[in-house]
Amino acid sequence: MGHFDDLTAYDYVKRDDTPDAQNVGWLSSLFPYPKGNVEPPLLAKLHALAVTQPVNVCRGFEDCEYCLPSQREGRPLAKWRGESRELGSAEIWVPGENGALYAAPNLVIHYIEKHNYLPPPEFLAALERFDLNAQKNLPHAALIQDVSKIRRQAAPLQKSIARLVSRISKQEPGPLASSNLESGCTETFQPDPDLQGKLETYKGPINRAPDFYLNSNWTVYLEGVRACWNIARLRAPHRDDLMLIKVDPPLYGRGYGLAQPEISLILVATPHMSRSLFPVKQWPVVVYVARLVSPPELLRDTLERADYEYLTQAILYPTREEIPVGRKWATTPSETAP
Repeated sequence: MGHFDDLTAYDYVKRDDTPDAQNVGWLSSLFPYPKGNVEPPLLAKLHALAVTQPVNVCRGFEDCEYCLPSQREGRPLAKWRGESRELGSAEIWVPGENGALYAAPNLVIHYIEKHNYLPPPEFLAALERFDLNAQKNLPHAALIQDVSKIRRQAAPLQKSIARLVSRISKQEPGPLASSNLESGCTETFQPDPDLQGKLETYKGPINRAPDFYLNSNWTVYLEGVRACWNIARLRAPHRDDLMLIKVDPPLYGRGYGLAQPEISLILVATPHMSRSLFPVKQWPVVVYVARLVSPPELLRDTLERADYEYLTQAILYPTREEIPVGRKWATTPSETAP
């Protein structure tokens, strides 16, 4: 699931008939989020909407990035009048004043209940005014889906997956099968007094073997294999295990709407906070990729929320040989520029 700042324009599942909406509650472990209390009647409305008016229902599920595996007691549920729906595979849409619409993942219920997330006041006000009996004439009525029908269609696939999982569970686990699931980051953060010196060293060509490799198929602008060098460990207000790396070839910055043609310094971090890159205990590892907003010469070992921006996801591999066959080496930005 992607990360989007609250009240930015929604484009996660955008079709021709999708009305304009604003994002709410698309949280990511890469960024801090506002905390506070939500009144029980408003939370009850969210449960009702998740059960009775689901939008953009998917066949797969997203897990909470903040919960440790030991804290998960089955998939979180929305409950309303004797019915329940599993969270993590659909959205909740709430109409506001003057034609406003707010789109949230239905996991927003779990974020509020378990992680104290506080949605923006505009969303809460819209939720307070919303009439749960309003099933027709909603601006997003065409998007509300019949969950039971989708679940029936998905049943054969789910049975196949269940059989596969059952077979795998009977196999002997590998040496790393359960590592790094509970411990998260086990190395203590130490500020780097020579951060700027390291950045100066990494400006030119690097005369040593890469520390690992990055590959992504999430976006064309990060497609292909890249060599990576670990430069430093940085921290943010809510976590201290962001890794600053240099990639070669660089990313195509203008593909992300940026003025800079090349991005060679990026941040990576594990999505689930129960895992970490310090150290990596299980390869390959899925990571979030972010860019630095400020120039490198202004970089400090402690970042603020405005200092970095989410780009996409990727996978890190320890060696070039372990990357799946067929993945091509990334091209330079000038070669991929449209």
